[in-house]
Amino acid sequence: MDKSLWMRLLRRMLIAMALGCSLLLTLLGVAGLWAEAGRAAALMAGELALIALCARWRWSLLLLPAGAAAVLAAWLFLAGGASRMDQLARAAALEISGVPGALPLFAGEAAMVLALCVGLLSWLIASESFGPYLATVLLVLASLMLWITERADLLPCLAPGAAACIALAGFEQHPGVTPWRVLALSAAAALAALAITPAGGLTSERLRNASEELRQRILDTLFYTAPRDVFSLSAEGYYPQGLDQLGGPVSPTDHPVMTVTTPRRVYLRGAIRNTYNGRSWLDTTGGRRYLWRGFPWNATREAVFDMNRPSGSLTGGLLTEQRVTVRMDAASASTLFTPQRVRTLIPAGDLIPYFNLGSELFTTRNLEAGDTWSVDAPLMLGGDAGMATLLSACAAVEDARYPEMESLYLQVPDHLEEPVWALMIEATAGAQTPYEKAFAIQNWLTRNYRYTLEPPLQPSNADFMTYFLLTAREGYCTYFATAMTMLCRMAGLPARYVEGYVATPDAQGIARVTGLDAHAWTEVYFAGFGWLTFDATPGEQGGGGEDGSGAENATLPPAEEPSPEPSAEPEGAAQDAGEDAASPSPEASDEPTEEPAEEPTEE
Repeated sequence: MDKSLWMRLLRRMLIAMALGCSLLLTLLGVAGLWAEAGRAAALMAGELALIALCARWRWSLLLLPAGAAAVLAAWLFLAGGASRMDQLARAAALEISGVPGALPLFAGEAAMVLALCVGLLSWLIASESFGPYLATVLLVLASLMLWITERADLLPCLAPGAAACIALAGFEQHPGVTPWRVLALSAAAALAALAITPAGGLTSERLRNASEELRQRILDTLFYTAPRDVFSLSAEGYYPQGLDQLGGPVSPTDHPVMTVTTPRRVYLRGAIRNTYNGRSWLDTTGGRRYLWRGFPWNATREAVFDMNRPSGSLTGGLLTEQRVTVRMDAASASTLFTPQRVRTLIPAGDLIPYFNLGSELFTTRNLEAGDTWSVDAPLMLGGDAGMATLLSACAAVEDARYPEMESLYLQVPDHLEEPVWALMIEATAGAQTPYEKAFAIQNWLTRNYRYTLEPPLQPSNADFMTYFLLTAREGYCTYFATAMTMLCRMAGLPARYVEGYVATPDAQGIARVTGLDAHAWTEVYFAGFGWLTFDATPGEQGGGGEDGSGAENATLPPAEEPSPEPSAEPEGAAQDAGEDAASPSPEASDEPTEEPAEEPTEE
């Protein structure tokens, strides 16, 4: 028997065990699975001993993977392990997404998986042919994890790994030295280094502050899962009856919000909602967060913001990118206000932008006065000259995303009754294409319903949209945006509800946005093209704020548009619905669905 071979294998196993203990205990501690540390370490030690025995007879190394695969298959398919591993994967995903509490339910399985993986990795790295370099990198990553998660209490876990790195360095420089001497000196050096490490961390205030800023930057960039404040028109007083109830009289003020540099009037999106429950709007798509500059999410970002739609030769004209710059004049929620089709986002200062699948853009903290960002985006609205021709060409292009948009943005509550459906049929009479239908609904609402900031209180037992269309027949932006979004859905057009601000520039291209410019509107999805903004609120189509001004400049459909022609001058805030109005039933008794949850925080 080759004694030197046994000695080398024993030495490698001890170094792998020391390195593996540091990595395993650090991972278990950060994951909140410390109670499983003993069993996990024992399992890893057994794994390393088995690998060392098999390494003595190299032919047995061929049997080890086959035996491990057989045991794993038996556990997965005969002992219910597959189901447990699936649940473990879901729990780990929730933990990574910032939803704690799920992973401890599968503590045993999680510790087992970590022990086996860390043990195998440590054995491979403990090879003398690698030297101390890979082991040192892993130890630095483990220390970085403790620093980021503020787990200084786990610092002693790094001592065995430090000893392993020192031992590997010693064997590399002095291959003929006695193994036990190197291992003993390495352990002593690691313990001495741990003993002189300041218990309170950095003693320099300047270094401590710099370290904290760097740590927070890393957390925000890679691990942002903290709850955030979400923008809502409630910040401008538009939910006087509570966050779970649209409607009621409002009194917005002209307090400064932001200064916007833009070549034309632009709709700056804040909150995007996809689910209507009869009382208010909710978002069920925005739970996950994606780093704007994160390379793995390039395809997701391109899809969410319609970056590649339309494609091919349909990319000119209306799709020309224009620069919009926003500077906050007051504190706000974490939402970054931007146009819909963001192509380039340039944040200033320490702003770290994220996005979600609902196409909301936000940063890792609430906004402050002075925060600035710029975007390049095509600025388009329903009714722009040439839009009908462009959408007609886009409709001929296959859109793989369209079925998903239908599943997310065609939801209509079951409680809507026949009179409301009859109004949709009336509004879209004569319209053929999806664009004609959307434009017809916008014009029908603008012509037949009165704008006011003082509508009656919304009854608690009536559907909000139904009460507006059939009874109140007057309201402000949230009324018109809700009605247009739902009527579009009833007509088979994927549509969503948006809240934000409208920025109307002066002759110098500067828009000073105030609380009076807070607004709600609709986005409609067209196959092959993507989302397009529509605004049915009287007085809003040509600019102006919620005071109803600007109706005299309203954008009319271009001459070549095949959509129904609107009246020569859309009725403004002061005009009543008059004779052109439909004759709906006088009362709305539709019961809304269940009340939504509190809105302005997001997981």
